[in-house]
Amino acid sequence: MPVRRLSKLSRFVLAASLGAALLLAAGCSSLGYYAQAAHGQFSLLAEARPIDEWLADPHTSERLRGKLQTVREIRRFAVQQLALPDNGSYKSYAQLQRPFVVWNVVAAPALSLTARQWCFPVAGCVDYRGYYSQQDAQQYADGLVKEGDDVQVLGVPAYSTLGWFNDPVMSTFINYPDAELARLIFHELAHQVAYAKGDSQFNESYATTVEEIGLEQWLQAHHDDKLREAYKVFAGRKQDFLELLLKYRSQLEANYEGDGSDADKLRRKAEIFDALRAEYQQLKVRWGGFAGYDRWFAMPLSNAHLALVGTYHASTWGAIAGTTGIILSASYMLWLYWRICFGAQRNADAAAMPDLSLREWWCLGPIALAVLWMGVYPESFLRPVRNDVGRLVTRLERVAPAGDSRPTLGEGAIHLGDHDHSGAGH
Repeated sequence: MPVRRLSKLSRFVLAASLGAALLLAAGCSSLGYYAQAAHGQFSLLAEARPIDEWLADPHTSERLRGKLQTVREIRRFAVQQLALPDNGSYKSYAQLQRPFVVWNVVAAPALSLTARQWCFPVAGCVDYRGYYSQQDAQQYADGLVKEGDDVQVLGVPAYSTLGWFNDPVMSTFINYPDAELARLIFHELAHQVAYAKGDSQFNESYATTVEEIGLEQWLQAHHDDKLREAYKVFAGRKQDFLELLLKYRSQLEANYEGDGSDADKLRRKAEIFDALRAEYQQLKVRWGGFAGYDRWFAMPLSNAHLALVGTYHASTWGAIAGTTGIILSASYMLWLYWRICFGAQRNADAAAMPDLSLREWWCLGPIALAVLWMGVYPESFLRPVRNDVGRLVTRLERVAPAGDSRPTLGEGAIHLGDHDHSGAGH
């Protein structure tokens, strides 16, 4: 059958159908999870009011008024000096009746620091699953614990919707010190500029690079020695804490990759976490009693606490190079798609070809439906092969050389929120 050139309507419908199919095929979970995600997001947007309204309201406290004026200055700086998006994000404020906007569930196997992943249509595959209710997050975490995973439930003060919505300033972080407030806003706006679906390390490294460069320029512009010194102390403590976690993360990795029995590894694991907690107490003494990271130790320590350490810290130049490559690749793909689907047709024979017939559309329809079904109900395709894959993995583990990497079977799920801004994640 000769290749036929599609009409504009057919091209639009085909492109839209393919896009929807790929979006759903990226991974779906229960309707209930999506319902709480949608309700939480739209409730958050409903709570938000323009900052100008808050400033004009005589009932707004002087402290809040001052912080909102600072946010307006930070937002203006982000657009004028850093070329970050000039949209509706961080131009409204939501007063929430809870300490965090979402709670993220992070999980890892008992003898591994590789985080479980959950996949979503927009965000791709990420290393955490978010809930607007702490109770819902804890309930899901309890289920993972019963399956044998190490789990952490982490309160998150802010996240990015990647430009899909106008993210508001929230009460969960409005009282941060000014420099930390600027850092957070620069970071979240950077996610709207470049986001590689399914690559958490690149996304966070890029946003962290933007925040660090932007904050340095913002501090220089303010000529405030007191503000600069306060942030220097904050950044020093943060670096000390990160180095502490990386030190013990390395010890855990060596333990899990060793030749001992699982029982020996679990015993050594407990010793390493006890040592981490003890050294943190020594670090607090050096900090003069500062207890800003105590919340990180609120739950029993586990692999989930350290699984994401390092995701938000990487080479600045590596992040810049990676971002440039992604932007150039995306630009070329868009240009190529436009030329193929909507460009001028210079071949007379190809231009004379008719559009797809009704019979051909009927042939394509079942394929599109199969792709949609695979996205909505992936278990119907995965279940028949899971036992065979499990047996294959067992055989590979049996013959793998000592110290070699071990394949693992994962479970599909889903994620909502973005990331933590108050602990080791950043």
